[in-house]
Amino acid sequence: MSFEYGSKSFTCRDEEDFRMPDVSRALRIVKSEESTRIKSQIDSSPHIKTNTWIWISSLPRMRAGTKTVHALGHARWSIENEGFNELSNRWFSDHVYKHSPGAIRNFLLLCMIAHNIFRCFYKRALKPALQKALTESLVSLKVAADLCSDRPRCHSP
Repeated sequence: MSFEYGSKSFTCRDEEDFRMPDVSRALRIVKSEESTRIKSQIDSSPHIKTNTWIWISSLPRMRAGTKTVHALGHARWSIENEGFNELSNRWFSDHVYKHSPGAIRNFLLLCMIAHNIFRCFYKRALKPALQKALTESLVSLKVAADLCSDRPRCHSP
């Protein structure tokens, strides 16, 4: 199956009934050869960059077509880049202070919960005009500054 999306072209091979020794059920392999048309920044000459992706799935073709498995495979990397990468680089969840398995799990879950609550606040509570004016990083810095300040946050009646 071949298809195009913008400057990218995809050629996917989809094979079912793949067997592995330690897996009891048949698996499915989707292999995607991806080509992206790009222009050189030096001389504007066109180049083609190619990548190969391989996904193994237990979803039968009737439940998820080739394009769907392809999209899910790329969406998984979006989660990796936008979620875990952001948690370690912006939310400092890369160092665990207690090293027991329960403490590590609780620390990571707490970081993920804080991150999800903040993302929900930013995406759903702030009006679109504010989202355009203020980046997530700036809003997170403002929230952190308010949490760490010594001034009272509310006035008694």
